[in-house]
Amino acid sequence: CVGVPDPLMGERLAACVVARGPQAPTLDALGGHLTARGLDRRKHPERLLVVGELPLTPAGKPDRAALRERLAGSSRAGVPEDAPLTQAG
Repeated sequence: CVGVPDPLMGERLAACVVARGPQAPTLDALGGHLTARGLDRRKHPERLLVVGELPLTPAGKPDRAALRERLAGSSRAGVPEDAPLTQAG
């Protein structure tokens, strides 16, 4: 999960996942999974980015800056700010 800029709240939470099967998860399915494991609804991500693979830093860790850039680019591409973002890639 990464924080993405939001004009109202300052920042909102976005989950970035790699789909294991042929069908990508939805934001609702992710929310159900998190609720079933005891996470409060207020802590659920509000956006979802589905990627083919996570970008990595030279150290082999997920590149959060690259993920934030992809999310920011996607939100500028005509997706309303308050709409959950789901993107394959």
